[in-house]
Amino acid sequence: MLILLFASIMLLTTLASPECADDTVIFKGKKYTIVKDKPKNSDCKGDEVLRDESGEEFCIAKTTDPKTSGRLECDNSRYAECGRENPPGKNTARIVNGSPVEGIRFPWLAFLHDLDFRCTGSILSSSVIVFAGHCFISSIAKAIVGVNDTRSVNALTIYFGRVVIHPNYSPSFNTSFENDIAVMITFRPIEFNKNVGPICLPETKTFDMIGVGTVLTVAGYGEYKTLESITKKYNLVKTKQMGREEFAEVDLAKVKTIAYETLAELLPNLPQILDQNLDTKIELNKENIPILLAENIAKLESSILKQITDEADRKSFKSFIESLFHIFIQNGPYKNKEDLFELSFKIAKITEGPKLLAQYTAYTVVSPKKCREEFRELENGSLPNVLCGTPVGPGRVCSGDSGAPAAVPISGKYYLAGVSTLLLSKEHFLLIPLCTVSNNSEDLDVWEDIKPHVNYLKEKMKKKSFF
Repeated sequence: MLILLFASIMLLTTLASPECADDTVIFKGKKYTIVKDKPKNSDCKGDEVLRDESGEEFCIAKTTDPKTSGRLECDNSRYAECGRENPPGKNTARIVNGSPVEGIRFPWLAFLHDLDFRCTGSILSSSVIVFAGHCFISSIAKAIVGVNDTRSVNALTIYFGRVVIHPNYSPSFNTSFENDIAVMITFRPIEFNKNVGPICLPETKTFDMIGVGTVLTVAGYGEYKTLESITKKYNLVKTKQMGREEFAEVDLAKVKTIAYETLAELLPNLPQILDQNLDTKIELNKENIPILLAENIAKLESSILKQITDEADRKSFKSFIESLFHIFIQNGPYKNKEDLFELSFKIAKITEGPKLLAQYTAYTVVSPKKCREEFRELENGSLPNVLCGTPVGPGRVCSGDSGAPAAVPISGKYYLAGVSTLLLSKEHFLLIPLCTVSNNSEDLDVWEDIKPHVNYLKEKMKKKSFF
């Protein structure tokens, strides 16, 4: 005998959605399986019955009042299991010179942003997302979950929440990587499904399995094409860039020489505009700057642009050169090394714009000793709680990847080992390899080690939502 179930038929229509693909639903805390079998009871409606775990069958009553009936909900409890990885599927997203993320492969990835910043985070629970402390200066942020391309979103994939930065984080140059961790506590619970779920927090025995040589999977929503990445890809700049130590030791004249020679390779009419001391030779105004830029692009057509074989790269490079031209002209005069150092970071930010696609690459953990050697000029030689790793292959994190998880797959689950905080590159002048590995294989990227913060994060995870 069929038992009448007074549930909202409006909600029943959602049962065929991907979220309920296994035909399992919850009604008043009890689990049912949807059976494609037309009810024989004339008081029932629809072409399906609900079967509980004992085998007893129920149907939706014709007299169901949506305003007073109980709710039928998808059973997504299995998606709450931490560290899941979905089988790879087809996707065109790319990391800089790296590997594609196929489908929604990592359900625990989140993209966070406010008016000024964008970062990557990791879902820890139905109310907590962890990311880097340096990502935000505002107290409210927006998170997008369950998508590869963050331009393809809907109301169900967007969550707002309160940003809580670690109380011992100190945002300054010498300490910006110490306690560089924050959480977003969502205003409403994150709904888990196939494409959305938490990453695992390691326990003590898990940390024992993470050490020198461990391969980290790093995923994020960073840029995938920059001026620097194209110049590296096609070997467009022959002028050798100086390292951090050399930059600190050489005089201003040497720095200006390298800057002039580097820029002259990318801006063919540079000698017409500036002398080798980077002082203007002609008066620049709103009338002649567009003419000089057009002349520069025309000269590139017969030189560097011939070396760029991919049409999309050619288009991007032209746009980048326009940006470079304006940045360099508008930021002079360059009277000291600090001016040129600042210029290098402005050049590093010349990108095609945020693609905001999920991307991933791999790193190998290096020894604390090697990390300390690289950090010796910071914090008087001390080393905060960080993991250091060298890129495996050409892929590397980039702008937008701050806070990106360094995850370790153990026994079929992904565990969060670190949160992306900064990059260290041997080449550190005009063409900073922020997004690709430089010719020096000793480039290091740095993550805030999760180990000292596990108890702090667990305490935050006790909250079901901010309210």
